[in-house]
Amino acid sequence: MGRTQQTTTQIILDEKSAFSTFRRALRRSDQHLFDRLFASARKHTAAIGQANHA
Repeated sequence: MGRTQQTTTQIILDEKSAFSTFRRALRRSDQHLFDRLFASARKHTAAIGQANHA
């Protein structure tokens, strides 16, 4: 995995960067919650990787 499909970690990082302007528009308290959402996703990369995301 990783040669033809992106790794789960790379997908999460790409999504986080795609939402960067949205994150900047949020209030500080909401930015904290938004960051926790992606931190939670990073903690579950093994389980997410088992899902077929092709």
